[in-house]
Amino acid sequence: MTGSGSAAVEHASGRYEVEVRAVNHRFLKTTVRTQGGLPPLDGVVEAKVKERAHRGHVSVHVRYAAPSATGGVAVDPKGFTTAAERLHQLARDENLPAPTVADVLRIPGVVGDAGTTAEPAVLTADALATLEVALEAFQAARQREGRAMVEEMERLLESVETTLGLSLIHISEPTRHTS
Repeated sequence: MTGSGSAAVEHASGRYEVEVRAVNHRFLKTTVRTQGGLPPLDGVVEAKVKERAHRGHVSVHVRYAAPSATGGVAVDPKGFTTAAERLHQLARDENLPAPTVADVLRIPGVVGDAGTTAEPAVLTADALATLEVALEAFQAARQREGRAMVEEMERLLESVETTLGLSLIHISEPTRHTS
């Protein structure tokens, strides 16, 4: 089923906005996008979505703004070093050219908002708390859509019954043919 839900919450660590949207899909496919210098959330967000939805293409967009975001960016030195080491090792293992500084800076978590002072664990916890609010709204929207769909199907079934002069809803047992 389709559906959407959103939440905007102010925490001590900053402002979080989460938007959840779903369209029909045979299986569950989750796409997560973050903005504003949040640590990687893909795995934990996918798990939270899986608790509430069993099918559909679900897109989750998490936005974060630090309390006094300056609009500047900051490089996490430890994150940069770790990412650079991993990329260099991968390049050696696969006989690829050495990574550039730009390659390292593209790794999620290396570059963040200069106004972000909260620890990654706090940012994650606050983002997930906001996600829960958005998922509640998302689930409520899907339930409303489900109820509306049931009402429409019952109305159509009544119309078919009236047209055919049958009572399809009250058939308790299928007709059995004996040979």
